Amino acid sequence: IETPADIADVLCRHLHSRVLWKDSVLKLIDEGFDNFIEAGPGSALTRMVKWVDRAVKAAPARDVLPARV
Repeated sequence: IETPADIADVLCRHLHSRVLWKDSVLKLIDEGFDNFIEAGPGSALTRMVKWVDRAVKAAPARDVLPARV
């Protein structure tokens, strides 16, 4: 990527490409990951991980990390 046009092209292709969420989560599970913590304000990704495999542990960070003062 060398020019602004290159950046625009890459971003456009990225926005129009499939998201390989299920494949990515399955790969992580296959590699031995079984505990997922979602960083961010919501829990949408946690629900999506559980949708892929109910056997893994998944939770939003706010539920597993100590509150900051």
